Amino acid sequence: MNQRRPLRLYVINVAPAALLVALFTMATATAQQTNEIGFVERFALADNRDEVLKELIPGTEDFYFFHALHYQNTGNKAEFEKVIVQWKKRFENSGLRKEIENRQALITYETDPKATLAYLKRELGLRFNHQRERKQTNPNLPTALDQSLVALDAIVKRSLNNNRNLGEVSDAGIDWLMRNWGKVELSTAQKRELLGKLTRPDYPSVVDALAEDLGRKESRGFGEFPVHRSLLLSQLSALAERRPLLLGDSNFVLTKLGKLRPGADVDMEHDPAAKEAYLDRA
Repeated sequence: MNQRRPLRLYVINVAPAALLVALFTMATATAQQTNEIGFVERFALADNRDEVLKELIPGTEDFYFFHALHYQNTGNKAEFEKVIVQWKKRFENSGLRKEIENRQALITYETDPKATLAYLKRELGLRFNHQRERKQTNPNLPTALDQSLVALDAIVKRSLNNNRNLGEVSDAGIDWLMRNWGKVELSTAQKRELLGKLTRPDYPSVVDALAEDLGRKESRGFGEFPVHRSLLLSQLSALAERRPLLLGDSNFVLTKLGKLRPGADVDMEHDPAAKEAYLDRA
């Protein structure tokens, strides 16, 4: 019959010293983490931080860090400098101290901007020793761009000369061509491509341009271009005056009826007066 040994026998047989050290180390680390979090909370919320600082062990990094932070927050420059001096002697290379020193440099900028800037130059390795390059002779160089080369109209005209279509013309070029409709020589294909690229109807010449296109044999009728359905009600009426046959075009009629409908905030199904007004308009 097997008999279980007491747990203490297993502990003694394995390695008592090593196990005790491991347990002690884990307990100490856990306690330090708990105490560290607790101290930060007590320090941040304390009415009298001088009393809370007495909990720290002199000579440790935490001791110097929180004392320096406290003197920094209270504006006690003399005590702050003392702590920094002691800190440097104790820990020559300390990331926490560098953090505090960086913070001090930024905090004191309003009262001593020269010192802050000197600190930043030193820490960041900034050098402002660039000098202007001077040539032996005064160069005869232009001081302005040649508008015949860089102006928008010049760029658009160059693009049109290089291509039969508008593939190289940007949106800004399309806008410029519509605002200068009739002033720039375009082929029929280019004019139709231009109208096909329009996404909005806010051009003074858009009705004339569309009326002209609807009279071409290449036209597929109203609704071929997206801009047809974007026209305002007044523009649709003006276009119908130019092209009366549109009044018998179902695409045109449906588009105009849609423009006659009231806004989305009007429910014609439950507002007989609004529905009657719409039918009268239609």
